[in-house]
Amino acid sequence: MPLWPLRFKPKPQLPRVVVAPDETAPSTPTVCEKSAQSSVTALEVSPGIGWGKVVSSGKSLGVTFGTPSSRDELGTSASGSSQKLQAIRKVMKDQPEPIDYYIIPSEDAHQSEYVSQADARREYISNFSGSAGLAIVAHDSAHLFVDSRYWIQAAKEIDNSWTLHRVGAPGERSWLDWIRHESTPNVLFGVDSRLISCDTAVALHAAVLERNSRLTFPRLNLVDASRPDRPVRPNNPVFLHDIKYTGETSSDKIQRIRAWIREKRPTPSEIVAFPEALTLEGLESRSKETLGLSISISTTTAVDRDDSPTPEPYGIVLSKLDSIAWTLNLRGSDVPYNPVFFSYLVITLDEVILFVDSNKELVSPVNRYLDDLGVSRRDYSSLWTYLRKGDIKGQLIIDSKSPYAIAVLLKRPRYVVLNQCIVTQLKGIKNPIEIQGFRECYLRDGAAFVQWLAWLEETVQKKKQPVTEWGAAQKLTEFRTSMDNFMGLAYANISAVGPNAVHFGLPSQEQQDAYTRVLQGHIAIDSAVFPEGTTGAQLDVLARKALWKDR
Repeated sequence: MPLWPLRFKPKPQLPRVVVAPDETAPSTPTVCEKSAQSSVTALEVSPGIGWGKVVSSGKSLGVTFGTPSSRDELGTSASGSSQKLQAIRKVMKDQPEPIDYYIIPSEDAHQSEYVSQADARREYISNFSGSAGLAIVAHDSAHLFVDSRYWIQAAKEIDNSWTLHRVGAPGERSWLDWIRHESTPNVLFGVDSRLISCDTAVALHAAVLERNSRLTFPRLNLVDASRPDRPVRPNNPVFLHDIKYTGETSSDKIQRIRAWIREKRPTPSEIVAFPEALTLEGLESRSKETLGLSISISTTTAVDRDDSPTPEPYGIVLSKLDSIAWTLNLRGSDVPYNPVFFSYLVITLDEVILFVDSNKELVSPVNRYLDDLGVSRRDYSSLWTYLRKGDIKGQLIIDSKSPYAIAVLLKRPRYVVLNQCIVTQLKGIKNPIEIQGFRECYLRDGAAFVQWLAWLEETVQKKKQPVTEWGAAQKLTEFRTSMDNFMGLAYANISAVGPNAVHFGLPSQEQQDAYTRVLQGHIAIDSAVFPEGTTGAQLDVLARKALWKDR
């Protein structure tokens, strides 16, 4: 008998077929198994998956899956990357002032970690599909910077058109340090101003100056301009998040934010200072092609700097999608693994404006709900016009993680950049209903995971049946989906075997040591005693202490 009770519906019997490595899989649902006479490896394919890349290492089998349209993006086509680089280099040369280095971040215009395929520009250009990393394209080279989570994955997915920088390894530099010390001097750097945060813009400007170079913000994103088949951005419906889950009405949240605005008098330590060259006035004095925005504003007239006394705080601009969803008690599905929707939100002492795609489906309950809240709606792209020309009666507050384009469009002193967003602080303190919701959610997810462990033990150890990485992940999703209130995964199931993970069997000494060090870190955090106000960053050293001892 297994250690845990088995509660799941039996899987329908599917046709069986053997598929060779890198061979196109059939479009019908199939289960494939390893051939005893060859190195052909087992696959499990469902509708919409389409193909699988087989990885074999001794007795361990691994499978990477993707859709036919994403095959190049997952790194299976070396020529695809070279062609993409040729295309973007042509666009770089064709700029009014040719760009020597173009910086391609992972984030979208809301500084999201997870992005839609339409915003996965770094993935498109490099074939690297990890969630974090940065690419820099020059006319004779291309550079990908990733942290230790992605050293192995990136090396497998990129081709020899790219130089991989394993950030954190001895002798490797971060991308900003690489610009400071290894980029060609006296050149022009370009980046989309929507895709970098305010604090990153300041750091980038300083790095570029050290090479006696300049920084520009092209009107159009150069990856988009070089890409013939950019996917359509998701525009899924928005729905209400019930008070029984939030524990606080949106009206109360907006009142708390407005109370903070009225009381706010930023201290110097809270403010992010911008170099003159990074203000709208400084940029426009040098170039008319300054802003990486989706609307045509490259020919705007320079605005005289307002030297009047600094106005009183009047409102806040929210660009982080999770902050907007939290504030309005609304949810969506525009970004994978995140219940959010593309939008910007401006809250002032007089009004609340939601900038959302005019074609987005706001069902009747949502429209009535927003009307009752006093939230007006404007088109998503009209934010930029509002920031430039809107009737803003005082100073707008943004945070250091806001897209730099927002700061560029607001003439000083009509804005102030703070180190942290007030909404991030407010939503970080959970109310009793939210805390109870977390507990119930983890109990449900724990039950699903225990069911999956029981199934895995029964299948592998008792029945001696092979289980692929993809099949194991799908089974875990099946158990989670069966639980109450399931809305989707927080991230893709991380399922691996062989060289990619520990699996059934006796672990190696290295695996035992690594597991022990991580466990020691968890115990150190769990048993720590610390004063009120201590931050997670300050406690982080306890989690890593055991790991550092082995270095």
